[in-house]
Amino acid sequence: MSNLRYLGWKNYETWLVGVHLDNEPALYERLMAIVQNPDGLSEKAEALSDWVRLDRDAQPEDIELTGGMVAMYTDLVCSALELVDWRHIITAHQEE
Repeated sequence: MSNLRYLGWKNYETWLVGVHLDNEPALYERLMAIVQNPDGLSEKAEALSDWVRLDRDAQPEDIELTGGMVAMYTDLVCSALELVDWRHIITAHQEE
């Protein structure tokens, strides 16, 4: 299944993150700042992942959650973010 492609992207999760970053001007501006950084692809992909992955290194009190089902949804979102191909997003935007 890992070879499946979604609308020209590696997978649905990668496409979805790319769509959100492309459609919000402030997010797009930050994305392009990372893309245009002179670092290598691996460093850019790591910077992009670190920026988007708010769940990493966060303390429970830093994340505002409500409702009994939130933990399940948070786990599902974080699991899906593991499938994002951060390098693909960087390389797709380097062509702009």
